[in-house]
Amino acid sequence: MRLSTYLQVLCVLIFTPSIVSANTIMIEDFEDSTFNFTVSDPMFHDGAGDYYTVTPLVFSGNPLGSQAEAVRPSYTGFGGIRFFAAEDVDDGGLRPDTRTMRFNVDISRYDTLKFSTLFAASGNAAATPAYDANDGFLIQASIDGGAFQKLLAFEASGTTNQLLRQDTNFDGVGDGFVPSAAFTSFSNLAISGTGKNLLLEIILTSNDGNTEFAFDDVSITGNVSAVPEPGAYGMMLLGLGLLGFAMRRKQA
Repeated sequence: MRLSTYLQVLCVLIFTPSIVSANTIMIEDFEDSTFNFTVSDPMFHDGAGDYYTVTPLVFSGNPLGSQAEAVRPSYTGFGGIRFFAAEDVDDGGLRPDTRTMRFNVDISRYDTLKFSTLFAASGNAAATPAYDANDGFLIQASIDGGAFQKLLAFEASGTTNQLLRQDTNFDGVGDGFVPSAAFTSFSNLAISGTGKNLLLEIILTSNDGNTEFAFDDVSITGNVSAVPEPGAYGMMLLGLGLLGFAMRRKQA
C-alpha cells in the first residue's frame, strides 16, 4: 500500500465523527414552574369552564392556585401528573379566542429534526360534539425565520357542533383521526431543514363551551454529529501507523 493511501485510510478511521441519533433537544412536560415556552396572552382559569393553563397548577407562588384541577377527571394517558388544557379561551368575550404558545429551540448542532407530542380532545365525548369551524389546533415550525412548516392540526369536520378531527391535508377541515379524552401520541413528525434557531408554535382557537383541548410532552429531537477531535489517543495511533510503515519500508 502506498504511503498516501495508507495515511488516508488511517485518518478516516481516526477522524471520522461518530453519529448519535434521536437526541432530545427540548421537551416540555409541564411538570414544574420552569417553562420552555412563552404565551401570547396570560394563562388563566376563571374557576369554572373557561381556562388556558397547566393543570393542576400547584407549585409555590402560582397565582392561579389549583383551580384547574377541575379539568382533570375526563383526561387519561397524559405523562406525569400535569399537562396543558384549554376550553373556551375567550372567557365569555373578555379575552382573545386565539392563543399562541411559542418555543425557541437552539438547533445549531442538530439535523434530522423531529417533533412529538401527546394530544387529547375531551369535547368529542359530549352527547353533541361541540366544535365549530372556527375552533382549531395547529402546530407549526420555522427555522431561522423561514416559512412555517405545518406539523399537526385538528379542526372541526363541519360548520357547527361537529367532531374535532385531525386535519391531514391542512386545509382547515378535519378529515382524519378523531381524538378523545385519552391522550394519543403523535411521534417523530419530520421538520425539514437545519439552522440555528427553531421557532415552534402551538396555535389554539376556542370560543365555545365544551371545545376542550389538551396536550403534553412537547418535544424536539434530532441527530448530532460529533466534531472530529483526535486527541492524544488518535495522535498516538497515527504515530504508530507511520512508525510501522517506516519499518516495513526499511525491511524491504
